[in-house]
Amino acid sequence: MSIVLQLPYVMKNEKKGYRWVIVILLLFSTTINYMDRQVISYLKEYFCTPVAQGGFGWTNIAFADITSSFTAFYAGMTILAGWVINRIGTKLGLALSLICWSLFEQMALGGSCFSGCQTT
Repeated sequence: MSIVLQLPYVMKNEKKGYRWVIVILLLFSTTINYMDRQVISYLKEYFCTPVAQGGFGWTNIAFADITSSFTAFYAGMTILAGWVINRIGTKLGLALSLICWSLFEQMALGGSCFSGCQTT
């Protein structure tokens, strides 16, 4: 009987360390996510610089349209992501969200590279 009572106690101690690892991973993933979204505002000067000077040549209105579209899409996807995570679970949901975020960033990087590399 004493062995059965001690087993949950051992399992609880092992889970404490594991929980802190999860908390730290969530902290880092959230921090990277917020830093990534803030980069857009820092790059405004570069995006709005004329093409002749090495920028993209966007107007302020074009930059505002891009950032507004990003923010609206991000807000809409938050609702969908919450529904999906409730269905599939937190661990798998976080892993899939990080993979999707990385893939979309790579597609965005490729699109901006191709538009910046075109010659007229």
